[in-house]
Amino acid sequence: MSYPHGFSPNQIRKLQKALDPEHIQNRQVEGKTLSYIEGWYAISQANEIFGFGGWDRKMVHFEKVFEQTRSEPKQCGYLARVQIRVRLENGCIVREGTGWGFAAGSTLAAAHEKAIKSAETDGTKRALSTFGVRFGLNLYDKDSNGVSPAQRMVLFTPIGELFAQDLSAEAFCAGLRQMASACKTLEDLEGLERYHRGLLVLLEERFPALRNNKGVHFARLLQRLLDGAKSRLQATENAQINSQASTVMPRKDDLPVADNDDGRGFTGTRAEGAAEGHCKIDKSVLTIGVARRIRDKEHLRNVAELPCTICNRQPSQAHHLRFAQSRGLGQKASDEFVVPLCGLHHGDLHHSQSEVEWWEKQNVTPLPLAQELWHRHLRAKNGEL
Repeated sequence: MSYPHGFSPNQIRKLQKALDPEHIQNRQVEGKTLSYIEGWYAISQANEIFGFGGWDRKMVHFEKVFEQTRSEPKQCGYLARVQIRVRLENGCIVREGTGWGFAAGSTLAAAHEKAIKSAETDGTKRALSTFGVRFGLNLYDKDSNGVSPAQRMVLFTPIGELFAQDLSAEAFCAGLRQMASACKTLEDLEGLERYHRGLLVLLEERFPALRNNKGVHFARLLQRLLDGAKSRLQATENAQINSQASTVMPRKDDLPVADNDDGRGFTGTRAEGAAEGHCKIDKSVLTIGVARRIRDKEHLRNVAELPCTICNRQPSQAHHLRFAQSRGLGQKASDEFVVPLCGLHHGDLHHSQSEVEWWEKQNVTPLPLAQELWHRHLRAKNGEL
């Protein structure tokens, strides 16, 4: 099976995995601490992710920058341009990086050999770093302090809006706990769980040492908290429904029915309205129409079970396409306009200034996909699939 971006889901998962701090080295240069990964480790990671025969490197250019022959030991420095080629099912990805090498030796030949090798290794690491944090890309960010972007967490509101970003694992856990405690309805709590389900899985993958005194991971504790809160709210809502059912209900003949046979102007027939205790007005058919916003939890669950639209990674979240309908005060787009996105791409989208431009950069047109998923869901409900 081929993938639009070239990488398989397993390769994407490995590339997005945070860099192990154990393999980050430090050295002092002019009073500053520089962090880096060693060349052998970068090559071993390339073999693991791309395959032993799935990539190669080539030094496309090198030049001597300086040479000092009068002093002992002999010294010289080189610049090298290294090209990395990764072979995939649907083509080849080419990346390049420029490296620097300095060496000293008892002979000029030994100094030149060491300097060229050092420049080639440095160029290889810089070319591989373009594939992300797994190859130490974050170590080149002066403001990151060696913290991988993949280790930063985000929080969403129950309706999927970005609430906080660039959080540590501990801040993410504390924030999610507080947000769960603040939810007053079952719908809000289910939305909170839906948008953080994938992030809880990633939390356990990235921070395996984040455990309590009994050895239980914080992600498991948060899931227990959410499950317990849902059970309590469900019991409360059931009690309210039972209490309302004990009151006198209106007769079926007293319920309003649309004049036309197909119930135009209402969302259901008289019988459906009687089952719910009321009839909902379809605002889309009023004189001044209002965009209809469908809510279908089953469809959202089905979409969340699909792989990410961008990288095919799982688990996913059902993302509402905000541009599909006009914005409403505190309202998301209709549930018929959702597509699956993994937690990382979902967070990246919410960080962007324009959702339309973000999708254009991904070279993906999401609206037809959302409509196809919705129609497939309707056919399945009608027994056509």
